[in-house]
Amino acid sequence: MNGTSSPDKEKREAIHYATKRGLSQRRACSLVAMHRSTARYEPCRPDDTLLVERIKDIQTTLPRFGVRRVHYRLGRTGEKVNHKRVQRVMRENDLTVKRTRRKKTIRTGASVPALALYPNHVWTIDFQEDALLGGRKVRILNILDEFTREWLAVVVGLSASAKTVMGALLPLFRGRGAPLFLRSDNGGEFVAADLKILLEASGTASRFIDPGHPWQNGFIESFHSRLRDEFLNRESFVSLSETRVRIEQHRLWYNRERPHSSLSYLSPDEFHQAWKNGALKEPLVSPVKTTQNNKT
Repeated sequence: MNGTSSPDKEKREAIHYATKRGLSQRRACSLVAMHRSTARYEPCRPDDTLLVERIKDIQTTLPRFGVRRVHYRLGRTGEKVNHKRVQRVMRENDLTVKRTRRKKTIRTGASVPALALYPNHVWTIDFQEDALLGGRKVRILNILDEFTREWLAVVVGLSASAKTVMGALLPLFRGRGAPLFLRSDNGGEFVAADLKILLEASGTASRFIDPGHPWQNGFIESFHSRLRDEFLNRESFVSLSETRVRIEQHRLWYNRERPHSSLSYLSPDEFHQAWKNGALKEPLVSPVKTTQNNKT
């Protein structure tokens, strides 16, 4: 059966064909095992014109939002609509998001070395690469709180260094307090002696993932994938200063507005506020297997 047909539809067509050939409706319904009231039923679909326009408006600014996030967005604006209807309308009007193929990674060994249980428990940090219109590469340093999913800071530059990392962490330590753990890979920017001294003085322990095991830093790997898909691949940057301004604007929107399925479709700011207010009985973050293979 294809996507445009159904058993009931096929039976109705068979009944219609049989009655045109002179068979009574009662007999035709009996032959295909369908009640006559079902055969006579005419579905009454609501007019989807306004809903289609609303979905298109959402996807104008958020083109990578699929059914679940579009449905959430509609609910935030006060529009009551069933998620199945949203799914049908998006499918029928070719508004579904085309999935990008991801490179498969063979996972071996342990998973994440520590699990964040509260805000400021575990931060994760890493660099991401992009390029200006002229082809010059830029390095983007991202820092996240693994529990709240807050995008704490972003630093855009032409190079990656321990000085850049320290310059991003110091204001956060002063404003939010230092985390208990900082997760990163084993890049030279993160194992530098000066950074180690700063972390020890702040009471933060390093958690380095095993070389060649990026899935041990899965939170920021997933974040980088979403950032590229939803923002970087859609934007072009002429200068370094423009890149900094626009990515910072996106960071603020991300924290305030972007719903996360792992946070019951709350934004990171909403989730953090609910946690502080005691509205959450337990973490909504999916549990992650821990391992004894922790490094300090």
